[in-house]
Amino acid sequence: HMDLDVEFNGPFPDDLVYGFSQIRSSFCIYSLASNALVLEIGIDKYRVANLPIKKSISRSGSKLYVLVGCSVLLIDLELNVLISEFNYFDTDFFKEVISERGVSHPVLPYRISACEGGAVITNASSDGLIMYLGSNGVSLSLLWARKAASAIYAENTAGDLIYGIEARKPRAWDKFTGVEVWQASVGTTGNTI
Repeated sequence: HMDLDVEFNGPFPDDLVYGFSQIRSSFCIYSLASNALVLEIGIDKYRVANLPIKKSISRSGSKLYVLVGCSVLLIDLELNVLISEFNYFDTDFFKEVISERGVSHPVLPYRISACEGGAVITNASSDGLIMYLGSNGVSLSLLWARKAASAIYAENTAGDLIYGIEARKPRAWDKFTGVEVWQASVGTTGNTI
């Protein structure tokens, strides 16, 4: 029996349980097989100003994509090591967002969705944004990003499309260019996909 102090969502496909600690300011990975903490990463350094830290986790195969504050962390679950940090605040795109909208809680991306070597981060506030990060397995890079006048919620899926909802309409974007390739003819009352 282990006392796990993490907020987590399952199911987990292996013996690893991961999430954000409820008592420490850190991201943790526990191994149920070895009954031990195998990785702990402090998250205070990713805080933006005095705002609450936005946190989201998505897994694709043996890679874990962790959105925390101003960065996305890429973790190898076979080795239980942090292999890359991507600070989206340092991108020209996000610097432009900050210059237009200022740094505020609603502007920060709060959701990540990973699949097949890449992740999409979104902010579904009144002023939405979407950013797609590609991964070569050891680092992350921004492939494309765009702002929107309305909320965007997106899921990265197998294949070459990202599906989502923008301005209450289901849509699909090309994963590698960000070009919208499909839009529903009518809106939906739902706001997630």
